[in-house]
Amino acid sequence: MKTETKTTPQTCLYLRGNNAMRLLFVYFLMFAIAPVFTQEFQSVNKNPIENSFNTRYLGSIGEQHFALNFNVNVFRNEVKDIDEDKIDPKTELFLLVFDKEANLQKKVVLDYEYKFQEILFAGIIQDHVSLIYSSKKGKGTIQENFDVTGNKMDFSIFSEEKKKNYIKATASNNFILHITKEDCNVYNSELKNIDKFTFQTDSILEVIDYNGGFLMLHIKDNQPELIQYTNGSLKKSSPQVSKTWVCKSPKISIDPDKPEIFYLTYLIGKTTGKPGGWDFYDTRLDMNYRSKGAQIVYYNGVDDIQKERSLLFESNIVYGTNPNANSEQNMGCTNLRNLGLVKFNNALLLLFEEQTMKITVTVNQLTGTKKVNHHFKYHDIIFLKVGEMTSIQNFLIKACETNMDENQFGSFDVLIKENKLNLLFNQTYIRENKHKLLTAGIDLYLETQDKTLNETFNQHDLNLVLNPTRNYVKSKYFLALQNGFFDLTFLEE
Repeated sequence: MKTETKTTPQTCLYLRGNNAMRLLFVYFLMFAIAPVFTQEFQSVNKNPIENSFNTRYLGSIGEQHFALNFNVNVFRNEVKDIDEDKIDPKTELFLLVFDKEANLQKKVVLDYEYKFQEILFAGIIQDHVSLIYSSKKGKGTIQENFDVTGNKMDFSIFSEEKKKNYIKATASNNFILHITKEDCNVYNSELKNIDKFTFQTDSILEVIDYNGGFLMLHIKDNQPELIQYTNGSLKKSSPQVSKTWVCKSPKISIDPDKPEIFYLTYLIGKTTGKPGGWDFYDTRLDMNYRSKGAQIVYYNGVDDIQKERSLLFESNIVYGTNPNANSEQNMGCTNLRNLGLVKFNNALLLLFEEQTMKITVTVNQLTGTKKVNHHFKYHDIIFLKVGEMTSIQNFLIKACETNMDENQFGSFDVLIKENKLNLLFNQTYIRENKHKLLTAGIDLYLETQDKTLNETFNQHDLNLVLNPTRNYVKSKYFLALQNGFFDLTFLEE
């Protein structure tokens, strides 16, 4: 067996206050933000389920909540280790039904019509469960519907496309985009084709609901492009950046109080030998990049920039360490990722993570097949609070004190209630074999006021994976997956 390894150096992030420097470690994998939520974390219900990590939350109908569980991962673009030497069994799909208190009511087998190559979409459409998948036997891309009890309703050919087509959906499935080799077909929440436009892209980064339509951020010819769709009207723009800064990790966020306003945020930094411009190489693997600040662009539509702000991480605030570098080279954060922006007490709150990733690829010399393993290490959840003033000095940056170790999957989730952040996050102690779920309250000054331990999640084989609320932000629930368990965390109003 031949093994190839890509890795980043173990980096640490220091946050310096007026009197002392603190070293903080945080560990997580997935993230989602829900700026309009007003709930607090209240309780956790545990349900033992086989293949618990292969689970997706679909949405809710009335007081019931639904999830899809499967024995073989057939969803596209999943971050999961794949052993191509292994012959997978026939895929089995199960519909999981939960009551309003997040208790598992039943687990039902879904009897799908055709053997599928890939599932492109699964969600709640018009009060029933819809699957869209590509199938050789079905001669194209198939849509299949099931009722809330798991019984088959109907199926039809969604598209004659057999491959190289995929689907992106906005929150709550208000818009569903079917991307083919040359076009983007727009469907509404009833899965009716309402529009079509020419579309060629390298990669779609985000699709979100915006002002009665949707907003898309994607990469075209190694440059980001914003697409705004509203009532059949299409607008595009390409964000222009400085030739001095190397710009990475772009993210779009909607203002919850003014839905016509959205923000484009991205990191600005330096890379040895690169003068500036956009760079989309994964920050978790980019050991040469140093994040030295953030940029916020205020939009009122993709063709109307209201304001731009640059926030530089000064030397007395953030350092990224490198024992072989001098102090000038050292300044800046390594492996920092931008996780977007939320409104917090009439200020803007940016969230960042410092995260490293190691990828090991094992090649079978007889068959040429590969097995890919990912190992993650997380350091800090970083909050950057920006006031209304335009001065670059008008901001506050801090991190939440947590303890994490590597080679575990984890994440965090943030809810905002009144003048307080509610943070749900993982904490892991490998030596003691303990994996905890904590709730922290953070005040207006980004200081941690309190922490609460969710006792039921201690001492299990794997750390939690909080399946984030990207596509069901209106729900009171989100998934927490653990080895042998499928969990819904209840957010009580």
